[in-house]
Amino acid sequence: MAPRTAFDFSTLNYEALSPAQRTAVVQEIVRQAHADRAREIAVAVRTARRGISQAALILGQASASAAAALWRRHQERRRLRRAAAQLYAMDDRALRDIGLRRGEIEFAVSGMLDPTRRPRPGTRTRDCVEALRPKACPQPTQRLAA
Repeated sequence: MAPRTAFDFSTLNYEALSPAQRTAVVQEIVRQAHADRAREIAVAVRTARRGISQAALILGQASASAAAALWRRHQERRRLRRAAAQLYAMDDRALRDIGLRRGEIEFAVSGMLDPTRRPRPGTRTRDCVEALRPKACPQPTQRLAA
């Protein structure tokens, strides 16, 4: 930024001035330089403050979304742990009824168990599924006209 001077120093004949006038001119130049420097520092501080506040806002939003994601993951883990605990609390017969073995509980809860797999032979689940499937209806016989 260009210095803001009260008078034009280029038209000043410095050699024609008395020593007291020279001292006054030098003091005025120093005063104006200090004022210009203070203005430039204030502008730089305002600009830096604006940039820092924008960076803090962006950082705050990013950390808030990261914290929210961590909280959602924590809640999901807790939900899966509760589901696994409920399955572990069941006896082997009840697990067999729903087509699970104890070793498959963690896979079932995490969703890694193939839902299209067929139950083991002899489980009640398979019997129930077979009972629910529609049976082939026998075709009606044609009556012969007498």
